[in-house]
Amino acid sequence: MNLKYRMFFAVLLVFFLVGNMASAVYAGGNEDSAQDKEFKTIKVGYFGDAPPTIDPANHRTRGAQTVVRNFTDGLLQAMPDGSLVPDLAESITQVDEVTYEIKLRQGVTFHNGDLMTAEDVVFSIERLAIDGGMEGETSPRKSLMGPIASAEKKDDYTVIVKLLNPDYMYRRWYNVEIMPKKYFEEVGVDGFLKQPIGVGPFKVVDVDLPYQVVLERYENYYGGAAELPGEVDRIPPVDRVIFNFIAEDATRMAALLSGEVDIITNVPTDYVPLLQANPDIKVDSELGSTFVYLAFNVNKAPFNDKRVRQAIAYAIDYDLICEKIFSGYADPKYGLPFLEPFEGEAGYGQFNVQSPYHYDPEKAKALLEEAGVSGFSATIDTHAEFIEQVQPVAQMLGDIGLNVSVRVWETGVIQQEFKKWERDMFFNARGMGSKDPFAIDGSFSPGQAHNYCGYSNPTFDDLIKRAKIEGRASSEGRALFFEALDIILEDIPIVSIYSPRAIEACRSNVKNFFPSGIGRVNLHRVDIE
Repeated sequence: MNLKYRMFFAVLLVFFLVGNMASAVYAGGNEDSAQDKEFKTIKVGYFGDAPPTIDPANHRTRGAQTVVRNFTDGLLQAMPDGSLVPDLAESITQVDEVTYEIKLRQGVTFHNGDLMTAEDVVFSIERLAIDGGMEGETSPRKSLMGPIASAEKKDDYTVIVKLLNPDYMYRRWYNVEIMPKKYFEEVGVDGFLKQPIGVGPFKVVDVDLPYQVVLERYENYYGGAAELPGEVDRIPPVDRVIFNFIAEDATRMAALLSGEVDIITNVPTDYVPLLQANPDIKVDSELGSTFVYLAFNVNKAPFNDKRVRQAIAYAIDYDLICEKIFSGYADPKYGLPFLEPFEGEAGYGQFNVQSPYHYDPEKAKALLEEAGVSGFSATIDTHAEFIEQVQPVAQMLGDIGLNVSVRVWETGVIQQEFKKWERDMFFNARGMGSKDPFAIDGSFSPGQAHNYCGYSNPTFDDLIKRAKIEGRASSEGRALFFEALDIILEDIPIVSIYSPRAIEACRSNVKNFFPSGIGRVNLHRVDIE
């Protein structure tokens, strides 16, 4: 179905839902409207299935992290673009290659009145990052924390962390969400899940998963990171927050249009014109934290010839895909295997790289001729969610003389199939919430989760390993990274095509709400009139 007809049916569906189904949003039970008037309340329609838990250490979804980061803060805070600023950590200093010293903000209290100290931070790190640290289990977030060997209290507001081996840790500290050691040990896991507490701007007052989570203002909140945008009289400015988890796009749009919710996340491009036409709705976007790419099986002819891979990279019209399919709500990648870096953090402004792979079908044909390849047939395997994007790519490859078909698989099935190195090309996406360029090895080094191309280059692996030890804030680390990137752009085992923007919307009376490039809704300073 083309975009015009799909949009037509989407509009009809939304108006049907607004008139007949908006009340179904609160499947777990609507809040009483009279009670709503007693509180200044923000209601969020969050995209996706509800998290199974809001335990700060026992989750791996953006929905869970959104709830968690509104009832407890972390060592670092994320700005709307995803860049990081100090929050509960006043400073994080690298003492040597494997030692970090964390100085903590003082005077911060948990929701039960207890002071936050180094013991709580040590407890939170150990529960996240140590094998078996989560009551004998290992946290699903452990891989986000890096090679931590130990965390120890130096004094009440200083923590010393030792690594197993050198690793660049700055962005990893964001994942430490603070838990109350004393309270947790008193009530246990079950008691904590019944009544979670933290140091954040809101207290948890009702957990009714999979339907909703209700939070209320914590009057003694310390204020959070000063850099968060938005001028308000108090932090947080609202009394209550209700998170509803709404996986269906049309239902989420209907809830916003009818006023059942005030904010929604993950607005599909098709719905943007409908929302923008309503004067009571504001739509905004932010650079995304996912890029979509075409991976080649570099162990199979003719994709084992880098000239063929380069030809395909030149054959793709990146700008046309972003404009026609996403109406401009996507950013072309031109083959670069990492996201646009943050400007607000040390070192990231040094990663403005120009790719050689812009649309040039004549150069693509010349490379195929040089490689002695013409008219071969190949298959692009993908997931159902990408079918509309992959078809134009197949057509563009047809324009340079390649016979390309598309095959759709279940996500888990095709990922395992590609690990066998028997397929041709894989149209897939990779999320990089950190936007850290140094994380590109996840797509290219042997054994890495995102290496679907079968690529292996010891020189590249060594360069990236050394770059991470030096760190992206150092000139030595950046030089090593660029040397590794030159290898990847020459060999081009994957072609990054576009990065979809994060599109979110709110009612016009909502203030200080900014879309998040990392999929989080930060309500510390969001207000409503």
